[in-house]
Formats: sequence, C-alpha cells, structure tokens
Amino acid sequence: MAKSITVRGRMDEEDEKCLQNCLPEIERSVEANHIVTHLFAAQVMTFDDKNEITGAEPRQKRIRLLIDKLILHGGRNGFIEFIRSLEKSHYLEIAEKLISKNYSSGESNLGNDVQNWKRDANIERRLEVLRERIFKLDAKVSQYEVLKEDILAMKDVLKEIRELSEMGSQTKLTLELLTEQLREKTVKLEEAEKQIGRLEIKIRHLEQERQKDKLQIDRLQGSITQQEFTILSLRKEVDIQCEQIEDKGKEINTLKKHDVDKERRLERLENMMATQMVKPRQKLQSRMISKNRFQ
Repeated sequence: MAKSITVRGRMDEEDEKCLQNCLPEIERSVEANHIVTHLFAAQVMTFDDKNEITGAEPRQKRIRLLIDKLILHGGRNGFIEFIRSLEKSHYLEIAEKLISKNYSSGESNLGNDVQNWKRDANIERRLEVLRERIFKLDAKVSQYEVLKEDILAMKDVLKEIRELSEMGSQTKLTLELLTEQLREKTVKLEEAEKQIGRLEIKIRHLEQERQKDKLQIDRLQGSITQQEFTILSLRKEVDIQCEQIEDKGKEINTLKKHDVDKERRLERLENMMATQMVKPRQKLQSRMISKNRFQ
C-alpha cells in the first residue's frame, strides 16, 4: 500500500462525532503514551505534539490533550490511525466500539455493508467476498501508485517552473492549474487509502470471529470423540456380558443333561431292585404256606 500523504487539519465531522461518543471510556481507560508514538509515525502528530503530550501530567490530562490535537489537526486519516494505534496497543474493545459506531452511522458509506455481513452466518463466504473486494482494491491501489508518481513528477515540474520562469500571466495560470490538479489527486488518494484502511480493520475482525467459530467446532468435535469412545466401551461391556450369559446357559444345559442321566440310572436301579426282590418274596410266601399246612 502506498504511504499516506497526511494533510493536517480538522477531523471529518462524522469521525469527530464518533470519537466524542466514546470519549468518556477513552479518557477512563487509555494511556496516551502507549499510542502517541504510532500517531507520530503516521504523521498525524508532530514532534512538538508528541513531546507536549508525553510531558503532561496526570494521565487524564495527557489523553485529553491527545484527543484535542487529534480532532483539531488529525485531518482525514486521524480517526483511522487512532483506531490502528488502539489495536496495536491492545485496546481492542475500545477500537471495536469506535468501528461499530462509525459503521452504524447513517453518514458512513460502509455501514450498510457491515450490517449485511453481520446478518450473514457463513463467515467463510464473507471472507471470500472481502478477498474479492481487496483484489479489486489492490488494482486501484496500483493506479493510485501511478497517481502518486504523477504527483511527484508534477511537484518537480512546479519546482522547475518556480526556478526558471518569471511568473508571467500564462506561467502563473499553468502553475495554478497544476497545483489544483495536484490537490485533487492528493484528496482522491487519501480517500482511497482511508477506505482501504477501514476494510483492513473489518477483515481483521472477521478473521477473529472465524477463529472463535473454529475453536467452538474443535471443542464440539472433541466432545463427540469422547462420546464415541464411551459408546464403544459400553458396547464392549455388553458383548462381554452376553458372552458370560451364553456360557452360563451352556453350563445350565450341561447340568440338565447330567440330571436326566442320573434320573435314568435311578430308574434302572429301581427296576433291578424290584426284579431282584420278586424271587425272595415268592420263596418267603411258599415257606409261609408250607408252615401253615403243617400246623
């Protein structure tokens, strides 16, 4: 991405309103020393601004001073660079609130897209849509790089004109025309970079949502695996119990066969004893009859 050309001036009205809505929480939670270095690197704050903020006491005074300078001199990129500095310093909740308030505003061109994406439950599809948009934006960025090179070339031309010309009427008109063209291209480039920055922030948040969903899916898969393991253990126990029941059934059948054999043997013994007792009884009866006769 091309480096932003920062124009100092008052922050956009819609961004200023969004910042004011979250001001109490910012003053309560944010340490200015954590974020002023990033704003200085992004050319939103000057060196003097940075020294003045870091030297202020106490903490509440530092953050109020930073917000005042951001609103008055932050320019078009002040708001988006402030959100980036909050994210880099791990003030993620405040950054998310600023983003949601900015996108939900009726003045924001990106609000409707965000609301539509939030209603879409399929995160993968949303990411795919964003990737397609970023691909198109990359093509635009390459055009903006060309515009930047044109701007630098125009600056060189203007410098030569100032040095070589005597600032005649025609030369002055040409210089004003080139200056106006330079200003218009600079504004377009800043607006495009601002939109790209907002889209990058949205992508990071969608990636975070995707990671949360992935963690939840992993937990559910772990629970399913544990339940399958429990079911498998129960099946093994049931199989063992069934085998034990079958073994006991076989033992019972074996015992029943032994009882039948014993009963048959007992019957044969009883028959043999009955047969063997017949002759002694007949002899005893014959003796009794003979004895009676002699009497």
